[in-house]
Amino acid sequence: MEHDELDKLVICKKCHTLHEKIDIHEGTKALCSNCNTVIYRNHLNIIDTILALSMTALFVFIVGISFDIISINIAGINKEISLVGMIFTLIKAKEFAVGIILSFLLILFPLFINLSLFIIAFWIRFKLNGYLVKRVLIFLSHILHWSMIDIFFISVLVALVKLFGYS
Repeated sequence: MEHDELDKLVICKKCHTLHEKIDIHEGTKALCSNCNTVIYRNHLNIIDTILALSMTALFVFIVGISFDIISINIAGINKEISLVGMIFTLIKAKEFAVGIILSFLLILFPLFINLSLFIIAFWIRFKLNGYLVKRVLIFLSHILHWSMIDIFFISVLVALVKLFGYS
């Protein structure tokens, strides 16, 4: 098969049945003929929505990493730490590996994911370089699983609950 012919095929994520991609009306969805799972949808204004949400996510992320994530007051001594401050503290304490890993998992990968979504939506919206859109989508599929900020905040929450349980 030619490379262009492969772009016209889509695989069901549930049963792995191969389907030929067809154009569908706005607001409708294509279902798998074998298991009735939604294969793809044609949303109304999806590119504009992704563009707006990715810009908002970038702004909130940049602002969010500068605020304190933990503030502890023990015997009149108040200590706050932000996400960036935590990474610098780890590096100052000569915990280079942990600091670098956390900077990638908590700051760089989420930032790259948001930037990639913004770039993809921008290029599609203004019909720019289709080849680069495909390359950025491949890059995004590789780094999407490495964003661990949600797991980090759940572990911080568990640690705080245990800490307050001991006090």
